[in-house]
Amino acid sequence: MLDFSLWALLPPLFSVGAASGLWAVYFVALYYEKVLPLDAEQWKGNGSRYPPFISVTGQFPPASCIFSEVMNLMAFGAFIIGLLRYVQLKNRIDKAWLNAVSLVIFSIACLGMTIVGNFQLFTLWTAHMVGTEMAFGLGTLFCWMQSYITLRVNLKNEGKLVAIARFLLSASITLCIIIKYSMSSAMDSARWQWTVVMLFLVFIGTFGIEFRHGHFSLLCTDAADRSLAHMSNIGQESGCHPRTSSQGDFLPCTTVPWSAPEQRGALLDRTRSFLPVPTSYHGAPQVRVPTDLRAAEYVFVRHDAHRGPLRPPYDGPYPRQAVPIVKPDSC
Repeated sequence: MLDFSLWALLPPLFSVGAASGLWAVYFVALYYEKVLPLDAEQWKGNGSRYPPFISVTGQFPPASCIFSEVMNLMAFGAFIIGLLRYVQLKNRIDKAWLNAVSLVIFSIACLGMTIVGNFQLFTLWTAHMVGTEMAFGLGTLFCWMQSYITLRVNLKNEGKLVAIARFLLSASITLCIIIKYSMSSAMDSARWQWTVVMLFLVFIGTFGIEFRHGHFSLLCTDAADRSLAHMSNIGQESGCHPRTSSQGDFLPCTTVPWSAPEQRGALLDRTRSFLPVPTSYHGAPQVRVPTDLRAAEYVFVRHDAHRGPLRPPYDGPYPRQAVPIVKPDSC
């Protein structure tokens, strides 16, 4: 029996599949003599072939058809991985806004990938370049944010080592982008672009390290059972985060495989963290002593018990005794 979750295979399979698709586009464009090989020394502007930029390899058919499909699938797969990463960190990070902003940034970067794939460079240059900046710029920011989040969460005490690797990858991506835009040679710039994309895919593939500890599930419940509506979440083998106490957060306590003693222990730990709701306090009651009562010699006392017909509701008269002055603060 496997001692890790099969979800760990999703990020590396995505990276391998995306890289294979992009290289397939390159080789198709190279076969039809649309672009120069990456090892070419120099590009002559008056030649029939273009520099092997990724966008240029997907410009001409039939490579353009493959390129559009590959970019759309890459955007969808990357968004799914980013969403699962958000759900995994939802109950573990102390700064929830950091996790949410990271997901939004990565979602916009995925949208940029679809723009790159569907708007060819030579046809709609402006739209294509906007998508490129979205994908590369926001993708780099996402890498830096995830590196910091990895160090901060320190999942399974592996966060420090994984964060070091991700910080190095983020720095390499940033450096390669700077070098790419500083190159005067089109061939050198194209090589650095391919390097950046491959480093991006390696970075996303590292999410399999944390995914091997998690089990993702989707639960559909009846609308009447609102308490279970929040339970579409991730279960971790280590149990729940002690900070979570919102309604319906019991599902993250599930284990993979299911273990009744561990489940019972996780639920007991959660219930021990519950705090009683403090009682409401509206101030001391106001006590009013009528002025006439101080001068009266006799008083009547109201009798609220059930009495027969034609009987007055008051008993007495009784001789008045000393009436103490009651202050509100003493009640």
